[in-house]
Amino acid sequence: MTRPSRTTTSGRAYLDLQARARQEGRPADELRTLYVLLRRGRTPNDPFDMYAY
Repeated sequence: MTRPSRTTTSGRAYLDLQARARQEGRPADELRTLYVLLRRGRTPNDPFDMYAY
């Protein structure tokens, strides 16, 4: 499997979640699940979305 790249939105999100999980000492799967659940209600023009569509 190729390492995700920061050149894509999904790659940045994945790598940022991995780094945050390491910093907080939490499982990366837990943060990925939270990320998906929180993103479900977002719209493409959400001003609080750091990974805009």
